[in-house]
Amino acid sequence: MNEIKLGHVVRALAVFLIAVVMLSAGALAQQVAATTVKPGMRAGDANRGKALYQACAACHSIDENDVGPRHRGVVGRRAGSLPDYGYSAALKGS
Repeated sequence: MNEIKLGHVVRALAVFLIAVVMLSAGALAQQVAATTVKPGMRAGDANRGKALYQACAACHSIDENDVGPRHRGVVGRRAGSLPDYGYSAALKGS
């Protein structure tokens, strides 16, 4: 009778789980790519965007308020609406 060694089972299970994770990540990446560029929008150039954002970084951050408010979530957000940033009265009322 052949004995199944525990190490072989663990190794096979690990390979299987890695394959499942990799396939899931690939499927998720395809879904994100499909939903990121909305109809009527063009795909962007990430390197150009990164270079252009350097000018914004003097006052803004992605996740932290600085001289200007953070940019995470800015798309679709009403101007002057972050509750934890001190906007001017004019901007709050815009």
